[in-house]
Amino acid sequence: MKNNSYLPYFAAPDSSSTRTASSSIAPTSIGAPAIAAQMATNVDISDSKLWPDFVTKAFIDIMVDEVTKGNMPNGVFHNRTWTSMTTKLSSITNRSFKAGQLKAKMHRLWAMYREFYSLLQNTGFGWNAETNTVTASEEVWRNYLKVCCL
Repeated sequence: MKNNSYLPYFAAPDSSSTRTASSSIAPTSIGAPAIAAQMATNVDISDSKLWPDFVTKAFIDIMVDEVTKGNMPNGVFHNRTWTSMTTKLSSITNRSFKAGQLKAKMHRLWAMYREFYSLLQNTGFGWNAETNTVTASEEVWRNYLKVCCL
């Protein structure tokens, strides 16, 4: 079954079905704002204009569909798959995308995933599935920031 949960974001501005996008990962534990601020500096500000959450979600869903169809052999999308994904995303969002933009976004998403995964591998960090937040004590955050980011 196809995931179209992002579609209401593309309704007309005066439509009652328009919702505001919200991040699925919100830092709320003690010390989290500091790490979030540090991680945010690693993201290009213009990225959030071209890639708001709902567009990123649509792109991820398109990539998952392509992988499910077997269109990512050896961990690589072929050019025809990039072209197809670009066409789909442009159609869904009514925005014009180029394959290079999608490739760059995929690389940024992988980098974010690696950073996030690495964070959770540290002793003292956990994941709260109910709130979709990283959990850690103030001391764990402080020690992590000393090593990784300062």
